[in-house]
Amino acid sequence: MHPEKLTELLHHPEQTETLSDDLEQLTATYPWFHVAHQLLLQCMSRNGNPLLNRQLEKSSLCVHSRDVLYRYLYHTDEWLRETYLAPNTPNNINQNQLIDKFLKTNPKIARCDTDYQADLSAGLQDDQTNFATETLAKIYAEQGHKQKAIKIYQQLILKYPEKHTYFATQIEHLKKT
Repeated sequence: MHPEKLTELLHHPEQTETLSDDLEQLTATYPWFHVAHQLLLQCMSRNGNPLLNRQLEKSSLCVHSRDVLYRYLYHTDEWLRETYLAPNTPNNINQNQLIDKFLKTNPKIARCDTDYQADLSAGLQDDQTNFATETLAKIYAEQGHKQKAIKIYQQLILKYPEKHTYFATQIEHLKKT
């Protein structure tokens, strides 16, 4: 579909009645193009397409705002509201009033502003054995912190005595380089 035709449809949505196939192809090619979904739904509603409910479910997942989709559909074609809403049962009226109230108020979650900054450096002392791993020792060695790497390997010897030969070899290697 040419951009000029799409612009014309946006200004005159009643012309969508004959373009159902083009709009379906457009939404299939560009599934996140919400304007095409809106136009397709309006076309299907004007034509009385029996697949309108199914397309409405698909389109509601692809549009950037269901609120915009709702307003576009229901405020341009008032009869569409009657088509999709169940008969006015007390439950349905309460649900619809609740949804309308939510859309009108458009609530937002307030952002929590705090100036608290924790000092985590105190918990990461070099002499603690909690973080003594072979990987940390290798990282220290690669970064040129040979003394820290040696210290980690010495802690690992105490932690894993069965691997003391391996760790001692790593310490000797670090001392030579």
